[in-house]
Amino acid sequence: MYFVFQSQMRNWGGGLLQAVVQSSPQFEPHWWLAQPFTLAPSSLTFTLNAKAPKPDNYFTGTLSIELYSIKLINLLIKAGVKNELLPAKIIDRKSKENLPLEYKAFHLLEIYPGWDRNQSIVDEKLRVTKLVLTEECLTNKRPFFRIEKLFLILIHEDLKKTLDNAGITGCVYIPVEDYRYRNFYEY
Repeated sequence: MYFVFQSQMRNWGGGLLQAVVQSSPQFEPHWWLAQPFTLAPSSLTFTLNAKAPKPDNYFTGTLSIELYSIKLINLLIKAGVKNELLPAKIIDRKSKENLPLEYKAFHLLEIYPGWDRNQSIVDEKLRVTKLVLTEECLTNKRPFFRIEKLFLILIHEDLKKTLDNAGITGCVYIPVEDYRYRNFYEY
């Protein structure tokens, strides 16, 4: 069984618990094609509220940059997930002081077709009403990958259990059969 994997959006202290990208590099098409950068940025800068909780998977408000804790990254690497890590500079939103937190920008280097185009219902803007995976996808049991063209990350139930057992925070897991497109801010 697979789940759609997303960052959890939650309120904290009268606002959204979010790591806001300050320095967004010019992303190459490689980002979405699951290929390493040819010219990787030296680092990405994020601001956050220093007093807020620190989830392992930060909501960033983008579909292109994931900010994961070293704990989460190590579990993904142990599961064999191909990735590219970029340094993340994290600063306090108010004081602008550097925060000594162990996070990195995570670039997933795994993309597979995986969805049945005949049985899935996807509109011209790639909004999913019904997502059905191919038999090949279901039998391959890839642990964590971006599904081709749909801008979604899928996680296998075995890796989900590993993350749950490790106490990983900040993640939302939506069973594939229950997933429906929503605006980013509706979750």
